[in-house]
Amino acid sequence: MPPKKKSKQHEQQSFFGGSRHDILRSLNSTHVGKRILLRAKDLYEGNIPKGEENVLHQYSILSINADLVSAVIAYDQKCITEGSDKFRDYPLSNDDEGQIDDYKIANVNEDHELYNVHLGRVNKKINDLKEIQRKREEEKKVAATDDVSDIERKLSDGDDPYLILIGEFMSCGPLSDHIIQRGTDKGKTSKKQPWQHVHSGHKFVWHYSFAQNDFARDKPWKVAREIMKKSMKGYRRIAAIMKAARMPLTNGTDLDGNRCIQCVIQFYSGYVGVSQNPLSCATRLFLCLCSRLSRDIDTVLRVAAVKACVGAKFALAVSENTFFRDYLKQLNPGHRPPYRLERIRILECMIDYAKQELGWIMDERRQELVKNFMSGTIDFWTDPHRKQQFGCFVVDLTAEKYKMRNGLSLFMSQRTKNRLNDKLFSDATPVLDSLEYPMNFEAFVSTTYHFPSDYDLPSAM
Repeated sequence: MPPKKKSKQHEQQSFFGGSRHDILRSLNSTHVGKRILLRAKDLYEGNIPKGEENVLHQYSILSINADLVSAVIAYDQKCITEGSDKFRDYPLSNDDEGQIDDYKIANVNEDHELYNVHLGRVNKKINDLKEIQRKREEEKKVAATDDVSDIERKLSDGDDPYLILIGEFMSCGPLSDHIIQRGTDKGKTSKKQPWQHVHSGHKFVWHYSFAQNDFARDKPWKVAREIMKKSMKGYRRIAAIMKAARMPLTNGTDLDGNRCIQCVIQFYSGYVGVSQNPLSCATRLFLCLCSRLSRDIDTVLRVAAVKACVGAKFALAVSENTFFRDYLKQLNPGHRPPYRLERIRILECMIDYAKQELGWIMDERRQELVKNFMSGTIDFWTDPHRKQQFGCFVVDLTAEKYKMRNGLSLFMSQRTKNRLNDKLFSDATPVLDSLEYPMNFEAFVSTTYHFPSDYDLPSAM
């Protein structure tokens, strides 16, 4: 590790006023604790040791000095090779100093950004490994819930399908008294107990048959149909049991999906002329509708979901909402909404393509008008509470806008327009309109200040 950092010379500018005490407190609040990376060429006063030409050393800011332009930083005994994705330990040697007392805070934004870039690479590698592990665990769980070999073995041994079905559930509470609320036996006492499905966790209350010291036998079959209808975990095992017991897929009372499937079965059997057993036909069709979509098909739906959220200005996390997921499952049980990392990657691809499209539009306008084809606006504002400044750069140019048949009006380059089908456009003739696009957004804090000459500064703390 190097002994001391060379000072970089930067022009000083000012944005804040106030006493030195207020400024020092604001700077400490903003910068203390930040981690930075310092290049070997900025640290060594002499020749850089062999093998350390591309090494970046990690420091932490301890405090801001009273001169308001320098800081005390401490070495974290870690380093990383420039462009790599792994930090490594790099302890102090006997001749090294672990602290620098005159680090120029004018360099903190650049050095902190360098740390963030490399930390992002490290985190991406870690998150990718976690995502791979999560997918493997999920695949194992799915394989366990979809495995029906033990059920087939029990059925071949002659076990009662009803008893096998009971094995797919477990009690999750004590047996308690239940007062019947309606019917001819209203006011009489029976028994009930909470149960749940082993694989999906779906809970239900199982009642005793009145005047009998046993549970009602029809309840497990009703719950099994609900598990299949909603494509819960372990529904394939339930389907295998119901098929073996020759139980109908619907009890004839629900109106939110099974009746539609029965109509499809009737149409399929009547039109094609299938003479097979209706129950086996229904089972195959139901499992087909509830099976997971292929990745190629489901990816298109996931991209459409992110596009819909962006277009409607919804939070991307809406796909994690329980009610929204239930709604999607009712529409298509085979669809799986995009998970968090996938939503971010899809959004990044959309942003990259939007920037590419903007580049094509700007290039076409430049070739047509040569000059004076684009203007830019820079806006700055300050948060008075955090004393933090923000800046945004927006480009403004006249571009071609097309009306689409779906009601949208889109800015588009000629290059993209020529690749699309003319049937997508309600009007193939574009109109010229003003296109504004935020090219960059920055949040920064000034680290150097200028005071009016007639301002009497108090002495340094």
